[in-house]
Amino acid sequence: MLLLHGITDSWRSFELVLPHLPAPIHAIALTQRGHGDASRPAAGYRAHDLAADLAAFMDALHLEPAVIVGPPRAASQPGAFAIDYPERTLGLVLAGSPVTLRNKPGVRELWDSIISRLADPIDPGFVRKFAEGSTSQRCPRHSSRPWCRRA
Repeated sequence: MLLLHGITDSWRSFELVLPHLPAPIHAIALTQRGHGDASRPAAGYRAHDLAADLAAFMDALHLEPAVIVGPPRAASQPGAFAIDYPERTLGLVLAGSPVTLRNKPGVRELWDSIISRLADPIDPGFVRKFAEGSTSQRCPRHSSRPWCRRA
């Protein structure tokens, strides 16, 4: 099982899950290019580029076809991998994918109040604040943050 993080994140988004997976499941959480501590080339961030990176990773480790787990972000990199490499995809799990946004008023509010009003160049302060708010971080051992409490 190959675990792919969302945009602005890294393998750390799976850090608290990995120890709880059953032993027979061989899971690898990756950090994709341009994220976390990975290299940041100037180009190559399209869904199909990241899918090719995943295929190269599988080649380097001589991995058999795998279940690909990841969020269905805008570019749908997990889906692109399944389309480009169907013979290497045992299954596809799109984690956190709502069936519809109709009952998600917060999404419409975000669009109306912020996203639809963005214009080039986008304020670097806004980008930094958005990224920091959506990036997983290492949880301190005795954290008071509710999302860091270990089961």
